[in-house]
Amino acid sequence: MSGTISQSAGDNAILFGSIGQVGTINILKLDPATGAKVTLVSPENQQSPQLRRLPIILNPRPFPLLLGRREEVKIALDALPYDQPVEFFGLAGIGKTVLLRYLAHHPSITPAFPDGIIYHRCNQYESVSDLLQVFFNAFYENSLQFKPSDIEIRQVLANKKALIILDGANLARAEVQSLIIDLPSFTFLFAAGERQLWGEGQPVKLGGLPLNDALALVARELGHPLGQEERADAESLCIALDGHPLKILQAVALVNQEDLSLAVIAQRFKTATNSSWVEKLFSSLKKPQRLILALLAAFGANIALASQQIADLSELPQVQTLLESLLKRNLIEVEGDRYSLASSLVEELQEQSDLTHWMERSVNYFTNWLQQNGITESLMQESQTILRVVEWAVGVGRWSDVLTLGKAIEGYLASSCQWGTWNRLLHWLLEAARVTGNQVIEAYTLHQLGTRALCLNEIILAQDYLSQALHIRELLNDQEGIEVTRHNLQFLTNSPLPKQQKPHSETAPPLPPDFSQLVKLGTLVLVLILGGLFWYWIASKERPVPVSLPKPTEPSTTPTVIQIPPVVQTPSVVQTTPPVVQTPTVIQIPPVVQTPSVVQTTPPVVQTTPPVVQTPSVVQTTPSVVQTTPPVVQTPSVVQTTPPLRFRVVELLLRAEPFNYEGSCPATIKFFGRISVARGNGTVSYKFIRSDGASAPVKTINFSGASSQDVETSWSLGKSYSGWQQIQIFDPVEQLSSKAEFKIQCRQKSDPIISNSPKLSKQNSGVRSQNGLNAPLPLTE
Repeated sequence: MSGTISQSAGDNAILFGSIGQVGTINILKLDPATGAKVTLVSPENQQSPQLRRLPIILNPRPFPLLLGRREEVKIALDALPYDQPVEFFGLAGIGKTVLLRYLAHHPSITPAFPDGIIYHRCNQYESVSDLLQVFFNAFYENSLQFKPSDIEIRQVLANKKALIILDGANLARAEVQSLIIDLPSFTFLFAAGERQLWGEGQPVKLGGLPLNDALALVARELGHPLGQEERADAESLCIALDGHPLKILQAVALVNQEDLSLAVIAQRFKTATNSSWVEKLFSSLKKPQRLILALLAAFGANIALASQQIADLSELPQVQTLLESLLKRNLIEVEGDRYSLASSLVEELQEQSDLTHWMERSVNYFTNWLQQNGITESLMQESQTILRVVEWAVGVGRWSDVLTLGKAIEGYLASSCQWGTWNRLLHWLLEAARVTGNQVIEAYTLHQLGTRALCLNEIILAQDYLSQALHIRELLNDQEGIEVTRHNLQFLTNSPLPKQQKPHSETAPPLPPDFSQLVKLGTLVLVLILGGLFWYWIASKERPVPVSLPKPTEPSTTPTVIQIPPVVQTPSVVQTTPPVVQTPTVIQIPPVVQTPSVVQTTPPVVQTTPPVVQTPSVVQTTPSVVQTTPPVVQTPSVVQTTPPLRFRVVELLLRAEPFNYEGSCPATIKFFGRISVARGNGTVSYKFIRSDGASAPVKTINFSGASSQDVETSWSLGKSYSGWQQIQIFDPVEQLSSKAEFKIQCRQKSDPIISNSPKLSKQNSGVRSQNGLNAPLPLTE
């Protein structure tokens, strides 16, 4: 059965739908030309993902020789088996990852989690939605990639008791809380640079190693026990470096690589500050080694390049030899054939290096690489690297590069079910298409956003995006694109279940529906009503109710107008179903009557038994003529109206300009945002929030119909800093924009340690929105 689905899906396709509910699974076929197309799967060919054999053990490599951290280990062992989350946070290279690796294999941990232990090394672009998919893939398997909604994933994992270890998660406080609350049977162990766990759980800040443990680390790196003189030098070195494990290893490596004594190394770093210790560490490096470090710094932490890519980008000979020398100095890390910069060096090198040169070369390199390789399995390893290049291009306003690279990899993100990252990339593409006026890619991106929402059962959002895409494609007369977008729009209105075909037979065509029983029932009801009316008329004739009329002054044929009180109650009232008229002179009016009834009868006595009458009656008399005019009754309660569609925010964008500032300080980073709404008129309340915890006052914007409005703020700093801002929406529905990240690198007038090209020109510093922008918020530091 799974083979049948795979065969019908073809290449570049994934499944989506409800887990464990046959009849709701469908195929999403990806087409880089027209966009993704939803295709139904017949019920007989459907198969839900299957639960893997428990327990699931996805542990990292063990790290049995952990030095120190006894108190931190005790806190974790006291909390994790009792379903309490734990977080270790601290500086890069302080030892968070090795602590996680040690705990993952601790004998006290495994028995507490019968369904398994899952270790995941996060990347900087992963959202909560991407992490949920990681958890789902760990527990379930299928012949094709399967993408359920986030709600579905939470439901199927609700009873799995497992330990989830997230190394390097870059989540907001609210996102961490949502994971803990929405997956109550999971226990989380986090490691992050900054604190993310608040309230429930055990957040633990990691500092440097105690002196004795730091000395043991020095001895291990040297390969022999410390003598009395070496111990004194080692103590001086460890104190100067605040017990930072990775910095100690990098400093001690100089003993072997530069043939220096420990005393000389200790003296070199004795007066080192946070800003000067890298210069002291690199003092003996040659220019080719520095160039490789600067290249890796441009891509940041945890993004690795293959040795051949490093050779192509740096254009250096004997790159492998250079990489091995850097590994011996603990300046870079390796996993397989891919190399990344040591985490403790990233921030310092990015402040001291000119990154523009390397990112410009990377744009050209990966553009050519994608043209030669296309969408292949090798793209899996390069996706994070290319995303870093696209992010840089967005930050500096190189929109044509955003379109080229982003369009090339968005299909891979969709097919690999990284739909949180896919959504982020699609919004980058949409902004680039609108800034450059490329309607073809704008329509394509809107189609992809709408199709993504459709697969996740976000119906209103899907309708908005797909309708916008269809409108643009109709203007462009893109027939193939029109067909695919209309197909997906029709999928919104039609049932997702394919109709079962009935077997053909030679029986006669079905007869028209038989209404004879309804006719009989209606006739019976009518007879009963007429009988009741006749009986009521007889009763009223036997018990007349006199009504006193004023005596006319002279004989006349002019009718006399008599005012009858609004409510007349008599014992002879007979209640029947309103608004049926009981006799020619008795009218029952329903609760809402907007026109008076006119009754003409013979004076001087009008025989009538009115029930409860809520409006005054006007009675006109003429000789021996009795006529009745039925009242006009209006009942607004039976008018059915369609409730108005809900006003909502459909797009929320924010970017920093400049994305990467290098120069004199203080510096000001401006943030340009766009809020787009759909469905009627309404008010959006929002504010800006920052990575340092500060926030701006709440503001409101009024919208008239589907439209977009731009917002703006700024942040001034007098020091080197990496941070972000977000837009937080309060009304009509709470939501957050993606983080607009930025980096400020304050430079002195002297040349930096590593410099390869002139600074980025103003022409490439970003493209500002053409729409009018609000005044910046007073967020400064």
